[in-house]
Amino acid sequence: MGNVLQEIIKEMVRKGEIRTIKDIKELTKSLTGNLIQEVLEAELEDELGYGKYDREKKNTENSRNGYRKKNLKSSSGMIELKVPRDRKGEYEPKIVPKY
Repeated sequence: MGNVLQEIIKEMVRKGEIRTIKDIKELTKSLTGNLIQEVLEAELEDELGYGKYDREKKNTENSRNGYRKKNLKSSSGMIELKVPRDRKGEYEPKIVPKY
């Protein structure tokens, strides 16, 4: 994964998308938010035992039930997340605690 990320960064620098420390902070904030969002989605998928649109593998009465917003304070600034919810309210995010 490191090499792929390096190539993406080189391309962004070449295109002039990263020029200042502020640009780096914005990129860091965006990457952090996207990474946490993907982990939250994977956690809920693991909890429910099936993928987002994979109803054939659904073997539970519990299901997804939208999202709630959560602001996360980081060294790069506030990151707005959409924390997935389950219908029964049993899902407790591990990477970002509920409260």
